[in-house]
Amino acid sequence: MTLCRLFIAFSLVMIGSLPALGANRLSVNEDKVASILREESLPADVFDAWRSKVRFQGQNQSTATYRNGELYGFSFIHTPDDADKSVQIRLQEAQVKRARARSINVLGLFAFNAFECSALQQYENLQPDPDMCRNIQLTNLWAGEQDGYVYSVAKAPAEAICACRKYLDKPGTVDNSSVYYAAIASEELARLYEANEHKAATDFFLKNYKRRIFSKEKLILAASSFAKLKKNEEANSILNAVVERFLDSLTSEEYEAIGDVFYAIGKQDKAEEMFIEAAKKLHS
Repeated sequence: MTLCRLFIAFSLVMIGSLPALGANRLSVNEDKVASILREESLPADVFDAWRSKVRFQGQNQSTATYRNGELYGFSFIHTPDDADKSVQIRLQEAQVKRARARSINVLGLFAFNAFECSALQQYENLQPDPDMCRNIQLTNLWAGEQDGYVYSVAKAPAEAICACRKYLDKPGTVDNSSVYYAAIASEELARLYEANEHKAATDFFLKNYKRRIFSKEKLILAASSFAKLKKNEEANSILNAVVERFLDSLTSEEYEAIGDVFYAIGKQDKAEEMFIEAAKKLHS
C-alpha cells in the first residue's frame, strides 16, 4: 500500500506546526505507550524506535523518529468509554482512521522538513527519483486499540524518501503538486493559516515552495500570510507569479482572493484589475 493512497483515504486530520527535532515528550504517558507497543506484539524495531527518545514532535499526540534506515510515525489517541457499545465501536473505528492519518502526516512532515538525509551512509550515491515521490511504499502500517488507547505506527524507508527529496530539491519548473508529500504539506500550510500562525506558515512555505508542490490555491494562501505580516514584497512576488502561471485557469473566486491580497498590500490598481477579472469570470 502506498503512502499516497493511505493519505487520501484517511486525510481527516492536520498535524501541528514544525518544532525542532529533539527529545520532546508526548502528553501520553511514556510507560503506557511502551506497554501498548509491547502487548500488541509489534516487531522489535517498532518498539526500539519508540524507545530511541530522539523525536520530531507533532500535535495530537503524534511523533516521528528515525532508526536503522527507517522512518517511523506514531500516533496515540485516548478513547473515552461510552455506555452504548455500538457507539463505542463506531468511535474506535473513527479513531483508528484518525490515528492512521496522524501517523502518516507526522512521518511526512518529519521526513521532508527535519530529517537530515545527508546522515545516510548511502546518501551521496542516491539518484533523484521522481517515481519515489509518487509511490513511497509503507513497508508496514500497524493500527489497533489497547487499554483505552487507539494507536497507529507508520513506517517508510529513509532511502526512498531521500531519493524523492533529491528530485524535489533539484531546480526546475515541473509541477509536483500531485506527489504524495504535496497533500501533507498543503494541509499543514492551510492549518497554520487558519490558526493565524502566519509566521509559521510563511516559514513552512519558504522551506517547501521550491519543491513546486503547492497548488495555486495554496500559493494565494501563502501570499495572504505574508501580507498579514506586512511582508508586502514577498506577497506581491507570489501573486504576480500566480497570475502569470495560472492565467488561463484562475476562477472568479481566486481572482477575488488575489485582489483582496493586492489591496491589503497597497496595490490598489492591481486589486481593481483582479476584481474586474473576477466579475468577468463570474458572468462568462
